[in-house]
Amino acid sequence: MDDENLLGKIQLCDHAEELLSTKPQSDDDMDPSEFKRILHDLRVHQIELELQNEELRNSRNDLELARDGYAKLYNEAPVGYLSIDRNGIITQTNRTFMDWVGDNGRLVGSSFASQLDAPDAGAFLGRFAAMFRQPWGKSMDVHMHSPSGQRVMRLLMRRDDREDRMLLAMSDVTDETKAREALRDAENLWSETFEAMSDAVWILGLDEKVIKFNSASLAILGKTSGDAIHGCFCHELLHGATTHVEDCPYLRMKQSGKRETSILHENDRWLEVSVEPLLSRDGQLMGSVHLTKDVTERKETGDRIQALLKDKQLLLRETHHRIKNNMNVIAALLSLQASHMEAGPGPQALGEARRRVLSMMIVYDKLYRSDDFRSISSAGYLSQLLDETGIQFIFAGVRLERDFEDFLLDSTVLFPLGIIMNELITNSFKYAFPGGRTGCIKVSLRQEPETGSVKFCISDDGIDFLPDLTADKPGGFGLVLVKALADQLRAGLSVSGTGGSSYCFSFMPETGEKPWA
Repeated sequence: MDDENLLGKIQLCDHAEELLSTKPQSDDDMDPSEFKRILHDLRVHQIELELQNEELRNSRNDLELARDGYAKLYNEAPVGYLSIDRNGIITQTNRTFMDWVGDNGRLVGSSFASQLDAPDAGAFLGRFAAMFRQPWGKSMDVHMHSPSGQRVMRLLMRRDDREDRMLLAMSDVTDETKAREALRDAENLWSETFEAMSDAVWILGLDEKVIKFNSASLAILGKTSGDAIHGCFCHELLHGATTHVEDCPYLRMKQSGKRETSILHENDRWLEVSVEPLLSRDGQLMGSVHLTKDVTERKETGDRIQALLKDKQLLLRETHHRIKNNMNVIAALLSLQASHMEAGPGPQALGEARRRVLSMMIVYDKLYRSDDFRSISSAGYLSQLLDETGIQFIFAGVRLERDFEDFLLDSTVLFPLGIIMNELITNSFKYAFPGGRTGCIKVSLRQEPETGSVKFCISDDGIDFLPDLTADKPGGFGLVLVKALADQLRAGLSVSGTGGSSYCFSFMPETGEKPWA
């Protein structure tokens, strides 16, 4: 730039010398003071010219910076710019557009339509003449090739300064288009799902009127036209009432802010109505969704099942009652038979059989009085059985102590427990207190809160009498029965024969597994 300024000064000086030579003037006639004045003026003009030249250079630099800035803005803008002539040929483009299409140096001079997918190229060419004549306000979305794949571009058009040129501004709307298509697909899916539901679905606004409903609503309400539903209140549609009915699920939903459900009996039909709140992002109620399902068939089936269940419960209760009575008869017959026999092992065996029958009879008595005919209060059963057993052995000085935690056990567990208790208490009465000895027999039942295992213990403080229940043949029939029933419960057994006898059984009441297994 300094070389250009120097060359300009030389050319200007030469031109001034040439002009001066055409007007000769004798310096002899000039007064020295005049000469000094002219020289001073010339120097002033020289300085002025230098200042003007400096201003011009600064202005030129500013213009060049502005030009470079606009050129950078033009080429690096996130929008593609190009000019095309009336034949659709690209005459100029910015770097952004060239990067989009992967310019190979031959973009200028090529047809713009050749950069588009075939369907959009045809549509562009078909509208090109009209758009070129009047481009203002025209826009068009097209699919264009690019190295990264197909892109969706939005064209905005305007007239160039020249009448034979049209300017195009292109923005990449690929992500916007995909989002719009995804939203449209989601809306279609929601609409199809909404219509496919077999339940009546209504959407109500804040004014409590129906603003949208599905086709199933017509069938459930018995309507032939949507005009009979749209804009109506829910209480008008369901109850034919002018206001909300008692226990209205919509009013309950407004109070609770959550889903509310009611079963209605209308026109010989049972309807299940659920109301769900529609909340805005800030949690404000903006409407509600009503689902109405015809549950008449389900209700009638449920009623029939309940009736059958009651019949079954009545039959089961009667069965347990009859079994209890039959066992009572058997126990009475055994007692009667024993009373007519001479003293000896016969009456004793019948007495033991009677006690076993009584232990089972008490279970059936409890089942007869229970709610589910299966689970029984463990403390209630064992206490009653312990009383019945104690009556058979009225020995002075031998007392029965109990410590039963009350919880429900299945009858299949209490049957063997009752017989085990009967056999071991009978053994204690018969063998642990000979010669009128005094003492105590203790029975306890506990359930571990953490594991759920049950621990059942029977002990006495009589003489040491401890048959080996772990042997293959532990002794008499009663002990054989105890061992078999413990195995049935899959119970772990611990025994002690110091200072009396002690038997503790541990088992899981539901799985039958040993607590340490």
